[in-house]
Amino acid sequence: MSTELLEPLARVARDPHGGPQDRPGTTLDYIPAAHAPVAGVRGVHRRWRLGRTEVHALRGVDLDVFPGELLAICGPSGSGKTTLLNLLGLIDRPDQGEVLLGGRAVQTLPEGERAVLRNRHLGFVFQSFNLVPVLDALENVLLPLQIAGRVGAAERARAGELLDAVGLAAQMKQRPDRMSGGQRQRVAVARALVTRPRLVLADEPTANLDGESTAQVMQVIKELNRATGATFVFSTHDERVVAHMHRRVMLRDGRVQTETPGVAA
Repeated sequence: MSTELLEPLARVARDPHGGPQDRPGTTLDYIPAAHAPVAGVRGVHRRWRLGRTEVHALRGVDLDVFPGELLAICGPSGSGKTTLLNLLGLIDRPDQGEVLLGGRAVQTLPEGERAVLRNRHLGFVFQSFNLVPVLDALENVLLPLQIAGRVGAAERARAGELLDAVGLAAQMKQRPDRMSGGQRQRVAVARALVTRPRLVLADEPTANLDGESTAQVMQVIKELNRATGATFVFSTHDERVVAHMHRRVMLRDGRVQTETPGVAA
């Protein structure tokens, strides 16, 4: 990463404004101490019914996600990797087994509390960027805070610092249709981090990017991982992404086939 991004990253890391996990009395109080798993699943099964056919997407998967790691969930199409990511992200519920967030089982929580957890504790990066076309880059980054009703001067400063950290200080007022795919994905990364989540879930985030844009996005993610301590879990089959990971979990037919250190471990 170029040296002009190092100071913006340092500002993000020492951000004095804090975040939801720093506020007592919220549903995030059960986030564990360092080195304990941030999230995980225990014996999860997930089935889908397509007409008369039942698809068993996950078959008794166990997984721990640890603080500060870059984890790739890999496997061929239909292996269950996106389903597993959706369970970790509280977007879906298992048919059997537990989903753990900070050591607490959350699969049976009411939807309202799950929505609070998603907004305050989790960040998301999607394959198709999912930026709002009529909003500029800064407004898109602020969107999770806007939904939570928490946008003031400190939050705007935080969003601006994140855009600076991902190399888009000059594009803050640009709308997505004026940006390249790599720039849009970097906006999405900044948006995922604006609430200071401990866990960011990225579903095939480089599938729509060329080689150069992929390299830029992954370098930004690595530097933000080091600077902020945020944990990233990727659903991917892109070896360009896996090359940057600390750990790789390979799924096949809904089961964990192998678990190995990544190239970057």
